[in-house]
Amino acid sequence: EYLIELFGLENTKRQEFLNESWLVDFYLVHLNLYIEFDGVYWHGLNRPIGEIRNSKTKRDLSIVKRYDKDRLIDKHCEENNVKLLRITDVWFKQTIKENNYKEKIMTTITEFMEKA
Repeated sequence: EYLIELFGLENTKRQEFLNESWLVDFYLVHLNLYIEFDGVYWHGLNRPIGEIRNSKTKRDLSIVKRYDKDRLIDKHCEENNVKLLRITDVWFKQTIKENNYKEKIMTTITEFMEKA
């Protein structure tokens, strides 16, 4: 809802398919930009991936699978000039807490688009 507030319903699509294979959280039509909100825990970003790979718990096996899928999507985007911005839940929750999410999201997207 935050992206819709910033960019409007006509420019913000939820749960869009990328390459007809992967469901991505958001697509900003006017920028041709996919945005994925990654939970640091479930996407394997809160500890070294080697540590997660060495664990054999069911939960960690699920996290490794998600992590590997994320890297496959990243590789596809890079090789096919598809713009994909990943934002972590920790970062986003912090911007909400600081009450500056609009500014932070706009700055992050602008900086990302300038590099893309």
